[in-house]
Amino acid sequence: MSEPGVVAGAVHIPRFGVHGRRGRRFQCGSDVDAVTLAVEAGVGALAAWPGGAASIGGLFIALSHGPEIHGPQSQIVREALDLPPDARVVTMAPDGLAGMTALQAALDSVDGRGVETALVVAAEATPGPDDRRSAGAAALIVAADSVPAMRVSELARRSALTHDDPRPAEAGTGPPDARFLQHRSRSLLGDMMAGLDGGGFDEVLCHGGAPADHDEVRRALGATGSDGPAVLDGADFGPAGPLVAIVHALRSLPSRTVGLVAHGAGQAAAFRLEIPAGVPGRWNVPEADLEPPVPSGGTGPALSLPAESPYFARTWGESLRLDAARCEACGRIAFPPSQRPICAGCHGQRWKPYRLARTGVVASHIDNHFLPSGFAPRLGFALGELDDGQRYWAPMPPEVAGDAVTIGDPVALHLRRFTVRDGLGVYGMKFVPA
Repeated sequence: MSEPGVVAGAVHIPRFGVHGRRGRRFQCGSDVDAVTLAVEAGVGALAAWPGGAASIGGLFIALSHGPEIHGPQSQIVREALDLPPDARVVTMAPDGLAGMTALQAALDSVDGRGVETALVVAAEATPGPDDRRSAGAAALIVAADSVPAMRVSELARRSALTHDDPRPAEAGTGPPDARFLQHRSRSLLGDMMAGLDGGGFDEVLCHGGAPADHDEVRRALGATGSDGPAVLDGADFGPAGPLVAIVHALRSLPSRTVGLVAHGAGQAAAFRLEIPAGVPGRWNVPEADLEPPVPSGGTGPALSLPAESPYFARTWGESLRLDAARCEACGRIAFPPSQRPICAGCHGQRWKPYRLARTGVVASHIDNHFLPSGFAPRLGFALGELDDGQRYWAPMPPEVAGDAVTIGDPVALHLRRFTVRDGLGVYGMKFVPA
């Protein structure tokens, strides 16, 4: 077996946020969280990998989410991406280096330890102190015996006991003073770089939020290139930050040797990225001006059944993946199949699995201003004519005003959070303008 490497990657950044003094800072939409961000990034990476979801033997994942959400997020991501049920699922604590730790664990597992192909996903959904973090996610495919593949090796690491509290300030206390923490992190990076032999890098990247000056890092590592190392205005994507930088390197720095400096959780580390040409990297990043998200106003509408009930357990495939069924006798499509045991066309009872298309156009829509408690004050609903000829009725995110939707508009179905019950997120498909 050849040395494992990164064979594909994808980044997904929400289109919401603000333009600050130091550039763009990205925020989650009202129905977006770490799970939906991770799924979007995973879909992009799998689309760039010819082996598809069925080839994935391990999911290595780090999700940073709000305190109101807990539960089996890693398994929700696995189900939504249709990864095999026997795939190894490894969950990392979401500190600043968790995405890189997940990548290294995946490389170790693919290197002769029972996993042939792995998916690494990291997502950040919380703003952190003083809103200094940005929402976003990145995913990488790791495999051996594949060409081209990016090789990753660790060069140096330094650790120190540092209390980096990710919680926002309490009401009325103002933002926390992070100057001492920045000083500690900067000192840690300096100690780590002092032990490195400079040179050998065409370019050096710092993942977002690095306390040291980018030019200072480039000089310490002897970078010879002139490309700007700041990725997405230097936004801090928490555990996803190093992976976002790697996908940026795949797209922008092919056929080069790149240094990556990452930090978090009282650690600083440097890595060598040997990037061949031709490794696909998908970059779903908003080009237009950022939009402000609609305030959620709560966790969502109440459910009559808990998320762990048998009903939800039986219908995960329908809600997370749009799993339908095709009648073997007449070809009629039934959705949801759990509620259609008898074909409405020929009364047959033999079915084959079928998955609804994710894209289409608006066939009809309404703008509902009279919704039960827990919903947004105003919510658009669309009947979509899907590309496979089927029709699907679903809400749209609160940020999409109903009067801005017209019949014939292109739309796509994306996984979004519907509500939260007992701290468990409940997810379903919504139409998003394509």
